[in-house]
Amino acid sequence: MRFGSLLLTLVAAAGWGAIVTADPHPDGIVGPVPLTRDAKRSDFVVLAEAADVSAMTGFCDASSPDWRGWMPIYLARALGPERPIILTNLMPLKDRAGRCRLCYSGSKAEINDWFDCEEWMKTQEQDYAKFLIIVGTGSSIHGSSRLQPADYPNMLTTLTQPWVNPSKTNAWHFPITRRPEVDQNMVFHKAVKKFRVMRDGDWIKPVEREGLSEWIDWCLQQPKRNELLYVARYHGWKGQLDFMRHANPKLLKGYTIHFYTSTSVNRKDGATYPEQLEEIAKKRGIDVVVNFKSKSREFVANHSCHAKGLLHFARIDANPRVVTESIINGLQVFVSKQARVPSAIKAKRFVKVTSNKDDGVNENLNADLKEFMEMLDKPENHASLVTFAKEHLDPPRAYHKLCRQIGICAMPEEL
Repeated sequence: MRFGSLLLTLVAAAGWGAIVTADPHPDGIVGPVPLTRDAKRSDFVVLAEAADVSAMTGFCDASSPDWRGWMPIYLARALGPERPIILTNLMPLKDRAGRCRLCYSGSKAEINDWFDCEEWMKTQEQDYAKFLIIVGTGSSIHGSSRLQPADYPNMLTTLTQPWVNPSKTNAWHFPITRRPEVDQNMVFHKAVKKFRVMRDGDWIKPVEREGLSEWIDWCLQQPKRNELLYVARYHGWKGQLDFMRHANPKLLKGYTIHFYTSTSVNRKDGATYPEQLEEIAKKRGIDVVVNFKSKSREFVANHSCHAKGLLHFARIDANPRVVTESIINGLQVFVSKQARVPSAIKAKRFVKVTSNKDDGVNENLNADLKEFMEMLDKPENHASLVTFAKEHLDPPRAYHKLCRQIGICAMPEEL
C-alpha cells in the first residue's frame, strides 16, 4: 500500500447534518469519477462507527432510503474498486468492537464477513488519515449542558485513534445534533487542527428512490385533494401541538391535516400526544386525521402524491428527511427555520419559511400560513418544484457535490 492512504472515519452516534462549492458533474456518481490529489494517493477508505445504539447499524445499507445507507456506497463508487471501503466499529457494541467489514460500491452492501481491524491495520503502510469524516456526536450529548470534550466520549474515541494526525488530518464533522455549540465548532476544534463542521442545514440530503424522475412526473399528474400532511414523530419539539394551538382555523377551512408518525402509539398510556392533537382539533374546528400507528414509506409517499402540502413547524430539528422526501413526492412545504433545512431549499418559491422560536408563539405565523395556502394551487410553483427535484435531489448528483465538498472528488479546475 502507498504512504498516506485515505482513511475516512464515519461515526454514527445517538441523535438525528458546508459549503456548496460547485454544480455536480452532469452524470453524478455512477462509477469512478475524477479524484483530488489526496484521494488519488489513497489505497483504501475506512468508515468507523462509534455508535452505542443499534439504530446506527444502517450505514452502507442499500435497503435503506436514508443517506446513512447510501453516502458510503456512493463514495465507494466514486473511489472505484481499487480503493475499497472498510467499515468498522470503534465502540464496545456487543461483539463488534474492533471488528471490520467491507462496504461495496454495488447496489447491495454486504454486511457479513467481519474481521479483526487491528490485525488488518498491521498489514497497511499507513502513517495517518488524510480525511476523517465523523457522523454524530455521541449519546451523552443529550444529557449534558457542558461544553467539554470529555462529555462526548464517542467523539474522543474517534479523534484519538492512532491513524489521526492532529495537525495533518482533515476532519469533517456531520453533527446531526440539536446542540448549537457543536454546530458552531466550539467543542472539538482544538482536538484536530483541520476540524470543520458540515452542519445539517448546509447540504441537501437526497433520498434514494429507483426511477426518481419518472416518480416525480407520476406524482405531478395525480389528482390533488385539499389535504396537508404533517409527517414526524410525536414529540413536542416536532411542533405538531404548537401548530394546532396557534394556526388560524379559518385559513385551514376546507382542508384536512393528516398526521403521520414513524413510531406507533399505545392508546393505553393515557393522554398521548396524538390524542391531544385530536382534542385541540375538535375544540378549534380543524379537520384532522391522526394516525396512531406508523405507515410504510410507500403508503405515505402515495398519499403525498394526492395531497398539496407538507407542514413542519418544528421547534428545532436537523434537516429532516421528510422535507426532501415530500418535495420529490410533489408537496409544497411550510417549514420553520428552526428545522434547519438547507438554504438551497428554503429559497425556492414552493417553500414558505416561518418561525417556531417560542413554542408556536409567533405573530407572523398566520400571515405566513395565509401566504402558503395561497401558494398551493399556483402552477408555476409546481413547475419550479419538479425542476428543482430532478436537478438537485437526484442522489448521484447530490452525493457528487458532497464528495467535492469534503475534498475527495475533484473540482474542474483540479483536473
